[in-house]
Amino acid sequence: MHRPVTTVLTMCNQLENTFYEVADITRLDKTNL
Repeated sequence: MHRPVTTVLTMCNQLENTFYEVADITRLDKTNL
């Protein structure tokens, strides 16, 4: 059984990764423009 803290940290980590991916895409779009 997962500990709640571990689950929260995992969710935060996934959100952080998604945020950086979106930031990279946005940065690439601005570079292309």
